[in-house]
Amino acid sequence: MDQTLTVKAVLDYVENRVAEDFLLRDIVGATGFSASHLRVLFRQCTGQSPGRYIKNRRLNHAAFELAQISRSVSDIAMTFCFGSHDAFTRALRREFHQTPSESRSSKPPVSGKLIVPGVYGPSV
Repeated sequence: MDQTLTVKAVLDYVENRVAEDFLLRDIVGATGFSASHLRVLFRQCTGQSPGRYIKNRRLNHAAFELAQISRSVSDIAMTFCFGSHDAFTRALRREFHQTPSESRSSKPPVSGKLIVPGVYGPSV
């Protein structure tokens, strides 16, 4: 079996559940691989850990909502599984070097990124 298909399935799983609170063990259960094997395989194919990838996708979706939808920052943070407004602000600042209010006012360019064939998601 081509193992890149497994990674593509994981990417698809994450993109379709980006606003849900799930753990690596949920993904492991869907793939049938062990957690350690899946981590190694995922890093080989994407260059990052599954946890880092999931956080990045959640941040990109949240940044899209900040720029396009007038919902409260706390509501967006909770939608994308950040524990608090402060945790979301720290993560956004680390990734994009902006606070939520700066991100909202500057309207960063957000485009559709091909995640896996047939699946696009927002990317800042």
